[in-house]
Amino acid sequence: MLTVSTLAAAALATGMGSAIVVQDQASLRAAPRDGAQQQASLWQGEVLEIRGERLDYLQVWDHKRERGGFIRAGDVRRVAMTEADAPALLAVLRFVQDTPGAEALGIGLAAAYLQAAPARTLAGAEGAQAFD
Repeated sequence: MLTVSTLAAAALATGMGSAIVVQDQASLRAAPRDGAQQQASLWQGEVLEIRGERLDYLQVWDHKRERGGFIRAGDVRRVAMTEADAPALLAVLRFVQDTPGAEALGIGLAAAYLQAAPARTLAGAEGAQAFD
């Protein structure tokens, strides 16, 4: 299960940021190519720590599975969990909120927003919307 502490660990572990999986059954691969062995199948809303880039793949670490690998850059959305990025996360969350079938992605984005937003913002209407 995705938790805010998982997001915090991912954000603090590296300066490259984090990524949220945006497509179901995205492949975590052993190498940065389509023919590489699939190590895991990832689902919308899962958070990955970005550790590098190769070709059109991101080298990532999955804290939930305690496994590293490569994922296509198009299968994830990079997120920065800083106070300056909180409004952008909320905007994407508002869009996904009304998209059928994107509930897991919405949960991941909400957790990222809760990590990024300052406490004073969470106490207001925007914070209530994120909890909704």
